[in-house]
Amino acid sequence: MDREVEGKHTGDYLADKGIVPFLKVDKGLADEQDGVQVMKPIPDLDALLSRANDHKIFGTKMRSNILKIQQRWYRFSC
Repeated sequence: MDREVEGKHTGDYLADKGIVPFLKVDKGLADEQDGVQVMKPIPDLDALLSRANDHKIFGTKMRSNILKIQQRWYRFSC
């Protein structure tokens, strides 16, 4: 996001090429707990999103990982 390509911020460069710029914001996954890995905390998220907005980043990417389905997580409806 903070780099430049051909004299333009990366977000502007990608947008000019017809590519929607996204930013990966997660700091990795926490250790597995109860069959799930959630994201580690992102303490500076507000500031990061503000900077991304200034650099014309369209959206963000983050992840989680479900390793085992637990029946108590959902309920069936008929």
